[in-house]
Amino acid sequence: MNDKSKFITLGWTILEAKYFYYADAGNKNCRADTWYDNIENEYKVLANKLNLTPTASNYVGFPYNRPCGRLVAKRCQSKNFKYTIDLRND
Repeated sequence: MNDKSKFITLGWTILEAKYFYYADAGNKNCRADTWYDNIENEYKVLANKLNLTPTASNYVGFPYNRPCGRLVAKRCQSKNFKYTIDLRND
């Protein structure tokens, strides 16, 4: 996976993790803080390298009122949910 694809994958994964942390804490898909921190750090390093804004990690809380937030929430509520990063690594 090239850096740009990895950046996009990490961004969606961050939003998914934020959904479970803020909207559905205790859900089986909620991951440990250290897992999230590692994903976010990698995302920020790539953002700097690619000269892009790390939008997903800039949100405080979960962006319910944004189109990306609505899309992520709908996806996370599916019964067969898998994190985007896990789908890309399968």
